[in-house]
Amino acid sequence: MRICFVSGIVDDAGWLSPLKALRDRYGHEVSAVVASDEGPTGDRLRAWNIPYHVRRLDLARDRMALHEAILDLARLFRSERYEVVQSHDFNSTMLARPAAWVADVPVRVTRVLALVHL
Repeated sequence: MRICFVSGIVDDAGWLSPLKALRDRYGHEVSAVVASDEGPTGDRLRAWNIPYHVRRLDLARDRMALHEAILDLARLFRSERYEVVQSHDFNSTMLARPAAWVADVPVRVTRVLALVHL
């Protein structure tokens, strides 16, 4: 199965352990979309040889920029032919879920970190 984790959290790479386990233990093809490849997230992705794409995942944009960001992610999801897209935080969820829907990704999962975000 082709799985993509999407996260705008770049200062704590703890969320990557399940991604690595999906690859190492279960043999899935995994990758990530991250807001930056610097810091612990980028270090861990490179050390574990997990492919990744860097995209702007913040929501502080005008409507047209948000629309383009969603379409950009949808193009990526479609070209990589992901079967599962999991978004990790509120901002990435607001972009990745509609993008995965547009790209017709069969399974779209969100990990809600805390209800305070909602």
